Amino acid sequence: MSNDKQEVLYGCKFILVEFQDDCQSGNKLLPIELVPKTWVKVVEGQYFCKYPPEKVFEYVGKWTNEEKDPERSWKSYPVILFHGAADFDQGKRRLGRAYQTRSCAITDGERRKSSVKDDVISNSDIHKMLCVKTSMNVNSNDGETGSETDSVSHKWRSQGTRLKQRASLKKKSRNRHDVSDDSSDSKASTDSAYSPIGNLKKQSQKSKHRASRSMTNPHLKTASIDNIEVVLLEIDLTETEDPRHPQTFREGRTQRSKGDDHQSNNSKDLESELHTTSKTVKRSSTKKRNFIFEALESSINQRLKSVKDSILYNIEHKLEELKLAIVASNIPRVPHETVDTLVKSVNTPLPIGSLNDFLEFDKAVSEEQKKKDALIALFNFLCFEHPSSQKCIDNALPRIFRKKVQGKYSGQGKKVKGVGKLDFSATATFACFQEAIRTKFGESDESKALNSKIGIWLSNFGDREGGRQERPFFES
Repeated sequence: MSNDKQEVLYGCKFILVEFQDDCQSGNKLLPIELVPKTWVKVVEGQYFCKYPPEKVFEYVGKWTNEEKDPERSWKSYPVILFHGAADFDQGKRRLGRAYQTRSCAITDGERRKSSVKDDVISNSDIHKMLCVKTSMNVNSNDGETGSETDSVSHKWRSQGTRLKQRASLKKKSRNRHDVSDDSSDSKASTDSAYSPIGNLKKQSQKSKHRASRSMTNPHLKTASIDNIEVVLLEIDLTETEDPRHPQTFREGRTQRSKGDDHQSNNSKDLESELHTTSKTVKRSSTKKRNFIFEALESSINQRLKSVKDSILYNIEHKLEELKLAIVASNIPRVPHETVDTLVKSVNTPLPIGSLNDFLEFDKAVSEEQKKKDALIALFNFLCFEHPSSQKCIDNALPRIFRKKVQGKYSGQGKKVKGVGKLDFSATATFACFQEAIRTKFGESDESKALNSKIGIWLSNFGDREGGRQERPFFES
């Protein structure tokens, strides 16, 4: 196997094969076909391709796209490997180019350029065809002149015939390998609106009409070359350049110069029309490209906005869940015990009425963890329903010790009126109460300066337990 054949088979799922002439006789096989790689086999250095019979030709495109394995009943034909394709779409494109050029493996940019060159005759080719002049021979007769004119016409007709045959083969190949008929029809109808051939037809018809009005010579004929009508001037060859008749010679030369001028003007008009048409095609392709880019940009922006809104919604939802979790963690649990049960768990008669009993109780709280936990639980219950630390002080501390004990303490042990008092912030009872307040309010302002708030409360011990009523009443 040569290196070229190895390159065709390596990394390709589809192969363009060329059937030999003896295989095409009696069959409807096209010269070049697109087949899956599994249909091609090598037998003693010769490549053979299994191909379906003629009655199932309509399914060839579908089977090729699906890479169906060949059946045993299919006939094998000797073929020549033309080129490979990585996928079905690339194979269809290369198959279309295979009827025009042998080097069908080109890029997409080159494909667009080549397609324009195949469908539209270039300005230089039209200029050459229009500028063909028949040589004037003095000794030529009418038969020779007619044969020369017929040869030029036959040349143009043969070129048009070859173009039509090549387009017909390309159309047959495209129809055979077209899998989805509906999608292809709709695509063809859509592309026809932007086809440069349609625009060129309209421009050429206008050029023909203008040329027919401006030209006064009655000897005109039209030649159809690949759907483009070009007005040609038939030169009258009956007037010969005879030196013996100078008047006839001058008239013939004048008529030829006029014909050349008309032909040159016609060529220039057609070139200008083609130039205008090419600009129109480029402008329409630019508009299509800009429209596609704008649609793509709009779609991307819409998708990005949707993703952004989704992310913002998720963040907001998670923040609400986090707030609820924080609030729930700060809400104290509702106690299930009663105040009598909690007082019994302290294992000390409350409230305490003497200083000695309170000192013993406070010492037991500092030494016994069980007694300390019971006192903290009692404080939590007494502070549960109150919204501020001051309300908690007014409700909880009078249940621990009475007025006589309250008068022996101050918030930080300062002397009041020259009499020194004990420091309540140094007791274990204060530590238990402070823990209950922090459990309820956390690190907020209600938990700060607790010893000062208790000191103020202790300083007003004389008004409790009926002390306010015992005060003397002074009338103003």
